[in-house]
Amino acid sequence: SGKAFSKVPGVRKLFYKLIGVQDYYLASPNMKKTMQNMLNTDKKLDLTKVNLPVTLIWGEDDTSTPLADGKVMNQKIKNSKLHVIQNARHAPMHTHTQEVADIIMGIIK
Repeated sequence: SGKAFSKVPGVRKLFYKLIGVQDYYLASPNMKKTMQNMLNTDKKLDLTKVNLPVTLIWGEDDTSTPLADGKVMNQKIKNSKLHVIQNARHAPMHTHTQEVADIIMGIIK
């Protein structure tokens, strides 16, 4: 089974590295629980009820939370704007810092 396979030393770390989601693998047990709780809560959100301007910043090549999810959020949240960072994955704030900063500064001005 998949669970038995994931107990082989190093397999879980390799899996997370391959899919580009090391933040979960490297997180403390409390942070992992927090991430799991957030994902479970996210499933219950009715995004059509969000009544504030929202800026979504998404990595074009995000394999953790695909761009398709960002597009759905953008469609459901009125007054939202989706910024897609080219050649970025799950954490463009770390890999494409200037582009993210430019987006944020454009919002603040």
